[in-house]
Amino acid sequence: MIELLRISNSGKALPVPEEPFASENDLEDFVKANPAVLGEKVKVFAEQIDTGLGDRLDLLALDESLETGQLLLVELKNQTADVKVLPQLLRYAGWVSGSPDSVRLLLEKKKIDTDKVELKPKIVVVAPAIADELVELSQYIGAFEFAFVEVRRFRAGDERFVTVERKVSKVSTAPLVRPWEEWSWERYERDLGVAPDRIALAKAIVAQLETIFAEKEWQLEMKFRKGYTPFQLQGGWNVIGTEGRWKNGWSVWFMLPDSPDNLDLELPAWVEQKHWAASWHQFFVNVKGEKTDLRELLPLLERAYEYVRTKAGL
Repeated sequence: MIELLRISNSGKALPVPEEPFASENDLEDFVKANPAVLGEKVKVFAEQIDTGLGDRLDLLALDESLETGQLLLVELKNQTADVKVLPQLLRYAGWVSGSPDSVRLLLEKKKIDTDKVELKPKIVVVAPAIADELVELSQYIGAFEFAFVEVRRFRAGDERFVTVERKVSKVSTAPLVRPWEEWSWERYERDLGVAPDRIALAKAIVAQLETIFAEKEWQLEMKFRKGYTPFQLQGGWNVIGTEGRWKNGWSVWFMLPDSPDNLDLELPAWVEQKHWAASWHQFFVNVKGEKTDLRELLPLLERAYEYVRTKAGL
């Protein structure tokens, strides 16, 4: 629990009383006025959206830190958010995913180019406190990416202060044992509608990675999943993978303890699209051509391999 203190003229640290958000509307007004609490380049474009599910989705926002904007589904709670909120979150996310025309209309009303927006939503929960169990359980929901932001307000006289903490998983969790669908390059093209040229690029990327792994003598096994191909250590620990994250090209992702900027890992000059998914400890870079030399990503590959081996106790 964060405690905010102020230093008096005598040098004594005095607690600043908390001024909780009076309601979810109060918190909503704050987030709309200060969208940077959701991310540096985030803007809210719709509020209190009628989903036809009997309740309203709090906010829809757009993270413009990437070339392709990331749609954010924002759920606000003025009390502790716990696992009871998960069904509601997934219901909303299902509506957003299944209503692309409605989402496009909301974007167009704000004159946002819908061709430059990834319509699969990232779920963002904002609350004064977020239960660890909710954060941990979200890791097992592969359909959507999650982010959790704790926001608390304090007041000292006429001055107000806010603390913002981005909450991530505190413990390592072993992957769930469950049956997986049998996917393949052919099914990506047939069932997911991935264009043949992108399939060819994905295959070339995987071939390069497999060559690098063989040279390093890393025992990593590639798996086909719906829309992505992870390379795993024994026991099912994802280390590195590929995924059709953006409309053009094919991305490579890495499991890392922190963003490359904080790890002093330099990126090749050809990297234009990138994304750090803090909740999942995944870093994505987009590859746009088959001739791109993935050996230039070796520092990231080595750090990911080291990080996951340590987590797995290998």
